[in-house]
Amino acid sequence: MKVEGNFRSSLGSWIGGRWMVDSLQKRHQVKKTKINYHGQEKLTVLVTFFKRNQVWIYLILFAIGLCLRLVGLEERAVHHDESLHGFFAYQLFTGEGYHHNPLMHGMSLFHLLASFFFLFGDNDYTLRLPFALAGSILILVPFLLRDKLGDISSLFVSFFLMISPTMLYFSRFARNDILIALTTVLLIVGIWKYIGSGKNGWLYFIAFFCGIGFTVKENQYIIAFLIVVYFIVTNWRQFYDWMLSRISLSDFNRSADVAVLITLLTIPLSIAFISLFQEPLGLTLAAKDGQPGIATGAPMGAGTYIAIALFIIFLSLSVVFGWFWKKKEFIKIFLFFIIPFILIYTNFGTHPGGAASGVWQSLGYWLAQHDVSRGSQPWYYYLILTSVYEFIPLLLSLLFLAITIVRSTIRTWLIGIFSLTMFTLITLISMTSLNDGFVVITSILKVLAYVSLIFLTFSIRTTTFNKFLFFLGIASFLAYTVAGEKMPWLTVHIVVPLIFLAGTFSGKVLNRFLTDPITAKSKFYLLLSVFVICWGFWMLIFQDLGTGIELFFKLWFVLTISGLIVLGVWHFSRGLPFLRVLLYLAIGFLFLISPLYIRSSFQLTFSHGDIPKEPMVYTQTSPQIHSFINEIHNISQTTNLGYDLPIEIDTRDGFAWPWQWYLRHYTSVSYQDHSDGTGITSDERKVVIINERNRESFLEKSPNHLRENRKIIHRWWFPEETYRNKNIVDLATQLSDKSRVRNLMEFFVYRRINNRLGTISSFVYFHEDLPNTFN
Repeated sequence: MKVEGNFRSSLGSWIGGRWMVDSLQKRHQVKKTKINYHGQEKLTVLVTFFKRNQVWIYLILFAIGLCLRLVGLEERAVHHDESLHGFFAYQLFTGEGYHHNPLMHGMSLFHLLASFFFLFGDNDYTLRLPFALAGSILILVPFLLRDKLGDISSLFVSFFLMISPTMLYFSRFARNDILIALTTVLLIVGIWKYIGSGKNGWLYFIAFFCGIGFTVKENQYIIAFLIVVYFIVTNWRQFYDWMLSRISLSDFNRSADVAVLITLLTIPLSIAFISLFQEPLGLTLAAKDGQPGIATGAPMGAGTYIAIALFIIFLSLSVVFGWFWKKKEFIKIFLFFIIPFILIYTNFGTHPGGAASGVWQSLGYWLAQHDVSRGSQPWYYYLILTSVYEFIPLLLSLLFLAITIVRSTIRTWLIGIFSLTMFTLITLISMTSLNDGFVVITSILKVLAYVSLIFLTFSIRTTTFNKFLFFLGIASFLAYTVAGEKMPWLTVHIVVPLIFLAGTFSGKVLNRFLTDPITAKSKFYLLLSVFVICWGFWMLIFQDLGTGIELFFKLWFVLTISGLIVLGVWHFSRGLPFLRVLLYLAIGFLFLISPLYIRSSFQLTFSHGDIPKEPMVYTQTSPQIHSFINEIHNISQTTNLGYDLPIEIDTRDGFAWPWQWYLRHYTSVSYQDHSDGTGITSDERKVVIINERNRESFLEKSPNHLRENRKIIHRWWFPEETYRNKNIVDLATQLSDKSRVRNLMEFFVYRRINNRLGTISSFVYFHEDLPNTFN
């Protein structure tokens, strides 16, 4: 018989289906109330403190981040890409001019650098200064999203943006990626502010930063596409009704408005996508890499007229649909988008052709580069980089996703299981000799796995903003994994959504930790147990426990302590949900390894910034080049030749860079390729730098007045063979071998590698009449 309802008697009470003695009931209620009150009181005090002082806290984080980004900014050797950006921005600054070249992305970077050179002078410090400032400003942006993230979570996001190894390193790097990260986050701010308030001013904000993004880097196409996909899927019913003429565009809700706006803004700039189908059409809409007589990504012949016609058609469609949507308001919004785009790409009207290359070649060039697969990295490249550097945000994001899935519906579980099954099948096929014969099946499985993973983010039960973050995180990871080019700086665009997810989850965990009704003693013991368990694993795997009786006693000691800890965990977690215990253990582990995260950031940025012990340091200019330029300056002063010092640089293997930047002020520098002995060195040259691969042919015909001085490393790189061409079997073998696990951990903690760094060097020759101090 089932007894429903509550009742009391002299002996006790029936409450919620349980019989309770009054004294026990009172003790239980008092204890529970006390704990909840205590936790809520702590949380209230903490939130109140943050609310009262949050501006100061953000400013402190900004100040620390700014210092980390400005200190020693000029000390790292200038990277090949940095020298390209710096040199052409210098030409723009000095009036020699520079026009849009899609190889080096948008024009914003060059105008920004030229402005800084004008204001502060041109040197290695100002070369990186705009990016350091952009990375610092990014730390403050979560302040604008407090209504979506929460006060505490937004501070966690700012903290991660401040200390993240990836974000810190590329905030001190003269590349576009930190700039596009800033415009992306500001674009997201505008989107959610508009959805929350409905004020049209935010539509202008969205349009402006969407347009600026296209002038920074072509990642904006991926970002815009992902945002549009998310808001179309979440508002599919409205779009379906519109297609059936049940409603008009002006009837859309705010989140659907976002999809409409970004679609109408970006479609005219995205028509180069048609070049994917140029071969069946027999046209050249975007020239392939290396195609003679035409710039990569540019149309040719009849393709040029088709490109112009397509642009006019899609621009007209954009304006027409925009008129139906917002009438005159759309025209003004569109001007906020297109005017900065045209001004920046045309060099503020001095080069009208820049608008055409910005519209077509920006996308056309990189579509043509997809098959080239620049970087030639494996599909799991970003898994490696995020695991090595961003392990805290990655693990927090995965933990957040796992908990959210568990708390969602059975449909979410089924989608997750299906996605996991697809990835498992792909892994099993890749392990067998059937891999080559199952290319089509593997491709189908990949599509199913990727699509199911994307749809998983729409089915989970959480806030709309969190769904957006999950979608952006997973979709970005997949998009950059599928893309042909894989480079370390692209990790920035994967890390940003991970940081937002990690910060959001950290705020939730802190909230739960303070308000959880379990005792502080239990919380402390659960967290402490992680330290002891990790210590036990460390002793067993990485320490030499000796042999014989010594091994027995050490092993007995370690296992006894670990066993007692496990018993303690069981004792203090009795009655607690299993998932909550796992959460505390996971948080304890993350807290334990958090110093490694901070250390990783300092190692990458300050200790190994130009030393490729780090996989994030990609084909880096050697510090020897950075030091040698000071010697050249000394020679120019000692000989009283100044910037007229005659220098010759062998350009084989792209060795003109970074010398073009370093020697930009010198007026008598000869750049020529000495391959096969074709270069001619005049007698007046005081300093000659020859590629090591041309040394023998150069010595056969070199002038007698030159004396070989030294060999210097020009570029060096991380030994990529350590992670290339691996599969799940290799990983299992690695983890089952104690010595290999030890090597893996030594790399993870100390960046010790057994393989030699890849290098390519130069030989330096001095004129015999230079003082002996140089020779």
